[in-house]
Amino acid sequence: TQDYIDANPETVQKVTNATVKALEWMDSHSAEEIVEKLPKEFISGDRETYIRAVENAKAIFSTDGLISEENVKTPLAVLKSFNEKVAAAEIDLSKTYTNDFVGKAPRNVAN
Repeated sequence: TQDYIDANPETVQKVTNATVKALEWMDSHSAEEIVEKLPKEFISGDRETYIRAVENAKAIFSTDGLISEENVKTPLAVLKSFNEKVAAAEIDLSKTYTNDFVGKAPRNVAN
């Protein structure tokens, strides 16, 4: 919430820094390399199928941590499709996220 962000900007920045670092790492590594780093219990079923699933899922992640209004329209549409309260609400998407902390995150992390 905004109250948490206002009260804990250092914590929010640290979480953002870690998230950006992870996104950059994911972008620069193959699905197989990503799966190799996961705890074994995260992999359900066949490892090769899991690798293919990660490869397909990589496209949904931001490569730099930035969020655009286009990025949040789809999740809102999905929520509206099954949640009447969300469907009836007028939601200003620009008030649901900020890129302020992402802009301060270190870049070009060594892999």
